[in-house]
Amino acid sequence: MVEQKRRNPRVEVKLAGTCSVACDIQDISLSGLKFTTTLELKPGAFADVVFGLPESASHLFRDPSDRTIRMKVHVKWCQPIAAGLFAVGAEVFMMLDGTEEPFYAYVLRALEGRGE
Repeated sequence: MVEQKRRNPRVEVKLAGTCSVACDIQDISLSGLKFTTTLELKPGAFADVVFGLPESASHLFRDPSDRTIRMKVHVKWCQPIAAGLFAVGAEVFMMLDGTEEPFYAYVLRALEGRGE
């Protein structure tokens, strides 16, 4: 893991998700995430982000067949990275549908080096 000057260290991931349109989650932390999307999101905006954790994280969920994480995020920055593609940094504003426990457990285990 690269030394980071952040409030919470990041875990690099490659997860498909949605944020009004499809998005690819690049990294996650206890307090936020970075993703790419075709939708330009304005800093200060709120968005709902939905993605699934890997199958290896199924033991963290009450229903192991549903590994969906739902959260409302606060967009901190949005930068164009290619034609029609934007990188977005967002802070977790609120976890939805009781998914906070498996999400935080997944991130903490990854940071401790125990993987998923």
